[in-house]
Amino acid sequence: MKPKGITRRDFLRDSTSAALAGAFYLSLPGKLSARSGEKTRVVLIREQDVLNELNKPDDAVLARMLDDAVTTLLGEEKPLEAWKRLIKPDDIVGIKSNVWSYLPVPPGLEQAIRNRVIDAGVAKKNISIRDRGL
Repeated sequence: MKPKGITRRDFLRDSTSAALAGAFYLSLPGKLSARSGEKTRVVLIREQDVLNELNKPDDAVLARMLDDAVTTLLGEEKPLEAWKRLIKPDDIVGIKSNVWSYLPVPPGLEQAIRNRVIDAGVAKKNISIRDRGL
């Protein structure tokens, strides 16, 4: 005998049950996040000149924006001091990139991150930048 697939009645019953369970769960008192009491910071850095006349990212501007973001986030005056708070010389650093054609990480940004990690004291052999398989 052939196994029976899902019927329309099964689909309606199960999807209605799931919707009701979700609505009940969301109506419960309390927070859904385990860290609801902690504060987070978001830093927004904008630079009008980040794209050159060919509509390509300017590597120097990207590096400056990266430094601005890290110093603002950590409240440091100098970029290197901020990076040293994040990275220690004996760290092994994996940097997740993105090669997806619709939203790739600019190579200049990857290089700026690599340079700052090296400036913080990490050996080149302990740094990897890839999309997959870090």
